[in-house]
Amino acid sequence: HGLGITPSMVFAKTRDQAANWYVQFPGIMDGGRTLYLNAADGDTQDVTWATPAATSSVLKVNSQNVSGLSSPSDWVFYCWSEVPGFSSFGAYVGSGTTSGPFINTGFKPRWIMVKLAVGSIDDWFIIDTKRSPNNPAISALSPNNTNAEQSASYNSVNVTSNGFSPADSNQNFNGNGYTYIYAAFAETPTQFLPQ
Repeated sequence: HGLGITPSMVFAKTRDQAANWYVQFPGIMDGGRTLYLNAADGDTQDVTWATPAATSSVLKVNSQNVSGLSSPSDWVFYCWSEVPGFSSFGAYVGSGTTSGPFINTGFKPRWIMVKLAVGSIDDWFIIDTKRSPNNPAISALSPNNTNAEQSASYNSVNVTSNGFSPADSNQNFNGNGYTYIYAAFAETPTQFLPQ
């Protein structure tokens, strides 16, 4: 994959057959656990793709058919690695309170994607400081559906100079005891990928 380190987030999609968008967070969701970018499902055991786990140089697709696809299939992979001052990927556990856990990204996020991974089923949510420049940021888009932008208090997220925190007890971002994965990109990156 050419990143030089193990990917932090991977999207995978067959180009020649109808199938889900597979999402993995190596090191966070291991053992074949995956999410689907096109669905609200929680993480699921899907050992038929991207196993064994990604390494610093290789991302493999298992030889088995993926969700009944015929073999071989033409795939596209989008792989990201964490770059200090530029991007952050991880997981957190919700508190179910109006002042949720603080997620330290090391920079002020411009774009944040959050997904409830374990505990229940819910949409993907994207918050950014361009559409919601003031705290709490409340304008959310969901890539897994065709809904219009939602601007509601239950999507509240406070964005700070070094991270973000949910500002509502709703399960979208902060259900009590639920596990969430996130991806965040900096508003003003302090470091860029090598050219």
